[in-house]
Amino acid sequence: EQYFDLMNADLLVVREPYWIQFLNDNPDYYLFRRMHNNFLIYERKKAIRNYILEGQGEILEQTSNSLRLSLISPRVVIKFNYFPFLEAEGCTLANKPLPGELNLVEISNCQTGQSEVVVRAMPAYRRVIEEIKGLTKQ
Repeated sequence: EQYFDLMNADLLVVREPYWIQFLNDNPDYYLFRRMHNNFLIYERKKAIRNYILEGQGEILEQTSNSLRLSLISPRVVIKFNYFPFLEAEGCTLANKPLPGELNLVEISNCQTGQSEVVVRAMPAYRRVIEEIKGLTKQ
């Protein structure tokens, strides 16, 4: 359950007999929703729907390549996978490693007075340029 909460998993899609049995044996936690092809879909009954792991803030908007937050704390860890190509103008983004090989996003060092932050994926062309720059430095 902790792992699912860290990954913001509300639905589980399974097909292996072990996991089907496990979910069926725990009806207080999992509700069978439907079957699609060979996959069974379960809903977590006690999912914690909060994207902030550490600190205080609120998700204002989520798109396919960005996340707009309102920050209350000077340092916030959000339950999104960290990637080196993420950026946030006016703030520092860092990897927050957790047990189980989880790497979440830590937001800190935002400009004084900045409460709204947009975390976004760097455009693909800039990722390629950054990679080339890194190769030429070696």
